[in-house]
Formats: sequence, C-alpha cells, structure tokens
Amino acid sequence: MRFLVQLLFLFLLVSPVLAESSSKQGYAIHGPHHLSILLADTHVSGEGDNFTLGLDYEHRVNKLLGVGAIIERAYGKLNAMTVLAVADIHFQNGLIMQVGPGFERKGDGSVFVNRLGVL
Repeated sequence: MRFLVQLLFLFLLVSPVLAESSSKQGYAIHGPHHLSILLADTHVSGEGDNFTLGLDYEHRVNKLLGVGAIIERAYGKLNAMTVLAVADIHFQNGLIMQVGPGFERKGDGSVFVNRLGVL
C-alpha cells in the first residue's frame, strides 16, 4: 500500500512538467488530468451484491497513453478494498484499454490482482 501511495504522489509531482509538454504538443483536450468517481455494484458468488465506491485518477502522458491509480471499496458482505496502478491505452473513438497491477484487501489478508478492462 505504501508503494502505491508513493507512486500516486510521484505522478502528482511530475504531472505539471508532463502537462506543460502535453499542452504544447496538443494532445490534452481538457488538460492532462482526469478524475472519475465510480458508483457500482460488485457481485461475487456467495457474497451477493455489494455497493462499490471508487476513485480513478489518470494523467494523460500523450495522445496514446495515460497513467494513474484506482482505489475502490466494496461494502456489504464482501467488505474489500482494491488499489491499483494502471496504464490507460487510448485508441480511436474513445475506446480505452486499462491494464495494471494492484492488491485487494479483504479482512486480515490481501491478494495480488491484475486489471485488464475496456472502457
């Protein structure tokens, strides 16, 4: 967890430098920073439906690539938290592939997880 917090801090520290180069090169439509809030339902067999709240930060490095971090918390019977460091690969027409490692903590234990998704 400490490593991922340090990684997020590093992204925030380096962002202004990358933002300046991004705006000069013209790939940032609304600026290089993107913050999203996730409100969802996570269903796990045997643990039912669980309200999930998440925060997703992305720093757009260039036209193709963004880097960021995700924190999600599933409530209810699942009661788990997931933290990920991700890369967002931006294809044409708004299609984005998100990949990255992280961990999920549930109760007293935590497990390594990977995310591969299409947004």
